[in-house]
Amino acid sequence: MIEIKYVLSNGKEYNLVGNWMRVTTGYFHEYEWKPMTNDQKIGVDVYGFEKKEPKTYQITLTFRGPLEERKKNG
Repeated sequence: MIEIKYVLSNGKEYNLVGNWMRVTTGYFHEYEWKPMTNDQKIGVDVYGFEKKEPKTYQITLTFRGPLEERKKNG
């Protein structure tokens, strides 16, 4: 099961997967690692990776149900 949340700067979270809303497109298999490096005379020496960095994804959400119900839930 996939969990997709929208988190506001104030910490409030919205779950984007539920009975009335579903993700219909989106590629969630991309990620970015922060490299650990040492500067060299020319370029850098990568000796490891620290952690995954936050990633932004493009998604399409489909809302289900009658229009009035979608307005209430959205």
